[in-house]
Amino acid sequence: MFHNKNYKGFCLSLSLIAITGCSIKSNKTSEIIKAPTFPKDFSDIPSMIEESGLKELKSSNTFIKSIPTGRNDPFLPPSRQSVKPRIPKSFKFLGFISTGKSISAFVSFNNESGTIKKGDIGGKTTKLLPNGWLVSDLNKSSQLLKLSFKNSESILKLMPERNYDIKIIR
Repeated sequence: MFHNKNYKGFCLSLSLIAITGCSIKSNKTSEIIKAPTFPKDFSDIPSMIEESGLKELKSSNTFIKSIPTGRNDPFLPPSRQSVKPRIPKSFKFLGFISTGKSISAFVSFNNESGTIKKGDIGGKTTKLLPNGWLVSDLNKSSQLLKLSFKNSESILKLMPERNYDIKIIR
């Protein structure tokens, strides 16, 4: 089988092609790479920087303190109701009393009765309000009592309007 001249010639020519094929350098260029060209508008560095309109942050601590986080009691179950706190059912707004320039409101809370005035804080200056609640305004002419707690405000009216059915009995 190896004695055949044609076979030996074929193997020799195949090996010569394989050896010389790897060593031949090709001078053909398949791709030309050019440097990118930029428009003239972008070639110059601007002389003046435009104002961004952003305010400079005073300090990171100031920013962090301005963000409200968490709940007062993290162990309470999640609230499915509105975030606005409600005035307890035991709190009753009974009326006004005014003397000269001062005005007070008659209230009862947790089986105690008395008067509260603008600026009173529950748990600090009076026991007649829930803890942390503040009397933010008393308006005798409109008969309104405004109470605030943190960032929310509740308005109580002395005589809320109700629709009564009036029946005349003869």
